[in-house]
Amino acid sequence: MIACVLVIARALHAGDFTMDGDNTPFELVELIRALSLAGYLAAVVWFVMKSSRRWMTLLWIVASLISVVFLGYLLILAVPRYALEIVALLGMIAMLVSAAVGWNYTRTHRRTPPPSSNKG
Repeated sequence: MIACVLVIARALHAGDFTMDGDNTPFELVELIRALSLAGYLAAVVWFVMKSSRRWMTLLWIVASLISVVFLGYLLILAVPRYALEIVALLGMIAMLVSAAVGWNYTRTHRRTPPPSSNKG
């Protein structure tokens, strides 16, 4: 998380977010990566904290990450010509799938609030 903050600060300090032709500045790409990773980590922490079964939620998220990476590896073995393109998309797809799994598991296993003792 600290690395994400440092990358965001460095990219914002550079301040060069103009588009030159078809090339996106390297700082903007770093900023997008850092923001997506920070958002993903915040979502995973929120899903785990809101779930009634914290360890199972975390297990499902990790299992979905591993399965997407394994399927991507098999795809790279099947089509080695496009390995770089597959790897470039694999991280984002793995984060989206594991976040969706975490959200679904948290939605079905919400924590119940403690009973309030209103003697009104």
